[in-house]
Amino acid sequence: MDFPLYLRTAWRHKRVLAVGLFLSFMLAVLMAMRAQPVWQAQTTIWVTQDGFPWGRAIPNVTAPQLPTSPNPNEFGPPTADPNRFITLAILYSHLANGDPVKRILLKQGPINGKYVAAPVSSDDGNGYIPFIDFTALAGSKNGSVDLVIRATNAFRTYLERQQELNGITQQNRVQLPIVSYPEKAVIVAGKSLTRPIFVFLLAAIATLGMTLAVERIRPSAGARSPKGSVNGSGRPRVVSTLDVQAPQRQPVP
Repeated sequence: MDFPLYLRTAWRHKRVLAVGLFLSFMLAVLMAMRAQPVWQAQTTIWVTQDGFPWGRAIPNVTAPQLPTSPNPNEFGPPTADPNRFITLAILYSHLANGDPVKRILLKQGPINGKYVAAPVSSDDGNGYIPFIDFTALAGSKNGSVDLVIRATNAFRTYLERQQELNGITQQNRVQLPIVSYPEKAVIVAGKSLTRPIFVFLLAAIATLGMTLAVERIRPSAGARSPKGSVNGSGRPRVVSTLDVQAPQRQPVP
């Protein structure tokens, strides 16, 4: 590649290059100004059952085991295995990310951002606990809070509808109370300059390429063929500086 030749060509078209680079820079600045930080908000729901079984000292005690009890409901309804709620939390997190929940969410309005539901890991990291975290990412603080609340309520609505359609009694229904509300959203990513820089480089390269193309199609007036050289129409032939080659040295006889 003949870099000195390219530099001379760029210098001859310096005004065009200056305008192109200025426009490329302004376009990148506008994109950088429009870039938004990424805000994150989170809610946590508890997978449990009616009657607060976690407050009982003796779980799974029913009236048939105590026939002499004067009150058959003294010990309340039977409780489920605690491990079942952990399994349901893993299952429900997948359902919350599914299309049926998103359709409920879209009926309330557009989804400006993205959300994800995931089961909460235990403190030792060796398993899960019966909780589900809903995390939403959006371009504004209020947008992330609004989206995570809508996503959480959309899944709760989906579960209630399924329970009603299948005739599950209130006593046997899984409950999903919200235990942590998104009181404060946080910034997880600042304004990204990757796209503005890419746009600037792309526009600058395109400007330089157009300059070289114009130089080849419409050559400079000073780069003409030697005197007396004509083309097929009888007019002096004009050649591009990119086509001019160094003269070949004739061998000495």
